[in-house]
Amino acid sequence: MAPITLRNYAEGQWIAGAGGLAELRSAIDGEVVARTSSQGLDFGAMLRFARRRAAPRCGR
Repeated sequence: MAPITLRNYAEGQWIAGAGGLAELRSAIDGEVVARTSSQGLDFGAMLRFARRRAAPRCGR
């Protein structure tokens, strides 16, 4: 089976990472099952989004 490329759920949308992909391997046989990257994500913007959207729902 060909590995899938995973995207990141950030700021309310699915975003593909940029740059090199990390390989995620099966714990059973060590085969590559997926690839993903968090490069290019704006973690500051993600934090601001979470504070603005999620914090009020958590009673903060």
